[in-house]
Amino acid sequence: MRSIAFIIPNLQMGGAEKALLTLANQWINTADISIITFDSGETFFKIDERIKVIPLHTTKNRMGFLSPWLNVIKRYRKLPKTIRKIKPDVTIP
Repeated sequence: MRSIAFIIPNLQMGGAEKALLTLANQWINTADISIITFDSGETFFKIDERIKVIPLHTTKNRMGFLSPWLNVIKRYRKLPKTIRKIKPDVTIP
């Protein structure tokens, strides 16, 4: 079975989130679907239980003006490791 990984900042309310989850819910019957998010916020839309949601937990830092830069560094370090770990056939950012 083909494996697809989506990358999105979060799964809260929004048009991109709704479109992604609509596609993922449709494609879960023909592929293994993983969704990589930068935070672990709640999902606003319905998501099939077979879809793997992998939060990177990179947005809860509060260190003043350095916080955004530290989050970017964490993402650049965690994201490639996570993608290598799940080994998707296709990655869609």
